[in-house]
Amino acid sequence: MSVRRRPVVVVGAGPVGLTTALVLAQGGVPVTVLESGPALSTASRASTFHPATLDLLDELGVASALRAAGREVHEIQWRDLAQRVLHRMGYDALAGRTDHPYRVHVEQSRLTPLLLAALEVHPHAEVCFSTTVFDVRPRGDDVVRLWTDGPDGLRTPLDAG
Repeated sequence: MSVRRRPVVVVGAGPVGLTTALVLAQGGVPVTVLESGPALSTASRASTFHPATLDLLDELGVASALRAAGREVHEIQWRDLAQRVLHRMGYDALAGRTDHPYRVHVEQSRLTPLLLAALEVHPHAEVCFSTTVFDVRPRGDDVVRLWTDGPDGLRTPLDAG
């Protein structure tokens, strides 16, 4: 897939990059995501999604599928080395302040395919795999040149001329 000129380029197709791109795409902003890997990473660097994150993911349309893939946890426990519970704190105090008064335990790698699928329905959004960003030339608050190396070779998809 060749990289087309877009007002916003997001580097990295991890949870943060894809969430950012999806928020932009749902807002009507054309966006391109550049990912150096050949596919979404299956490595998990996180395993807990907290109420505020779940609220955002719900707005993006992916929270229910993520909840279905994981486990809701309705309290936090602190334990000593012998595994005795020292203290418990429930999420009940958040009821009415969030639609998700709990956290969800699920591998981070289960979220990115959901975000990608939601992003793919937007014709003004694209994700380019095997595309490494190796140089960025800023001017003020803008990027005027962004060099990538990908399936189409060396490119400058953002060339302000």
